[in-house]
Amino acid sequence: MRLEQYTVDAIGRAMGIASIATLPPPTVRSFRVLLKPSFTPEVCLTAIESDTEAIIEVVSLYEMLWHRPFPCVLRSEKESLAIEREFFQQLNDLFDDAWDAIHLDARPVVVCDGMGIDMFRRCECNTETISTYVSGRPLATFLETILPRLHSGFRNRLLRNNLAHCGKYARLELGLETPPHFESPKRYLGVFGVEEDRGEIIRVLSNMPESHNKPMHPSGDQAH
Repeated sequence: MRLEQYTVDAIGRAMGIASIATLPPPTVRSFRVLLKPSFTPEVCLTAIESDTEAIIEVVSLYEMLWHRPFPCVLRSEKESLAIEREFFQQLNDLFDDAWDAIHLDARPVVVCDGMGIDMFRRCECNTETISTYVSGRPLATFLETILPRLHSGFRNRLLRNNLAHCGKYARLELGLETPPHFESPKRYLGVFGVEEDRGEIIRVLSNMPESHNKPMHPSGDQAH
């Protein structure tokens, strides 16, 4: 993937999430923060206040989009957490403080060794966006407030770990958990050539250590 392809829309497409501008009514207020750490998968936080509740929805990829071809849709996990309206108001105020500080120092940046951030806020029918990276106290305060709450409130191990990775850029030590055995998507390998060569290659591949992908026989069945 090239730098010009690594856009908010491309990341949203890979995660399978819609634009914040398309959130259905009766949304009262909402904001979104897209976290793009340099060495771990992207994480998207969306806070939504409606007439009946306030929630934060988090989506994260299993692998970094930056390492994949463009365009693509990747495996992801999603979980939502209901929060108190008072906490939503606190987050919204911290978000606005960070937004104002970033706006005063607006400049194009390319993050090579930190965490890029795209911020979106919506009130009524208006949606605004701004891009930055982790720097400055207002944004750090926002991250120090929201990330521990999500990390402690979620059950999903992938989300907790990816939130912990992001927290490191705000000097947070949220704790990483050893993930369960990761079952990667099956990949199928077609082997071409004469029958005796195919059989020998399949035998060798099937006996390879640490391999979770089984080659296919010419019939289409997996080798065992």
